[in-house]
Amino acid sequence: MKGIVVLPYAVPGVVAAVGLIRAYSSGPLNISGTAYILLGAYFVVVLPYMYQGIRNSLLTVSAGPLLAAAELLGASRMRAFASVILPNIWPGVLVSALLSFSVLFGEFVMTNMLVGGQIQTIQVYLYRRMGESGHLASAIAITYFAFILILSALLMKLGQKVNGGMKR
Repeated sequence: MKGIVVLPYAVPGVVAAVGLIRAYSSGPLNISGTAYILLGAYFVVVLPYMYQGIRNSLLTVSAGPLLAAAELLGASRMRAFASVILPNIWPGVLVSALLSFSVLFGEFVMTNMLVGGQIQTIQVYLYRRMGESGHLASAIAITYFAFILILSALLMKLGQKVNGGMKR
């Protein structure tokens, strides 16, 4: 599983985009150039980051023995996961989500090739504005950076709040 999940690291964005366009441009689906193909491509790009982060968190907390202990104490499997395992792996989930969001926010090649001018993502918008005005492009890039910085700070505070609640 680990080898399959990290496979998107080996495929450049251009190759992945061309492969997806070729696969979905004909046949019964014919979703080429739509947001659906972009969402599917984003899922494949994010999968390694989410898998590795959550996997490492599960290995760190010894999820199997914790789950078994909670079940021995009378909790159902879902209740044990929700009240014992999930709070322990929450920091790993937050870090994985933030890393995945950052990677997708910076992805331009695949986004531009898959949807082009049909859907204007922040990457495509920034690229188009670079040709018009350097000042506008700089303002967009700085706003973009500030947004990511604020989002990162909020997620870090949320992670500290969750960790602080576990230590008590």
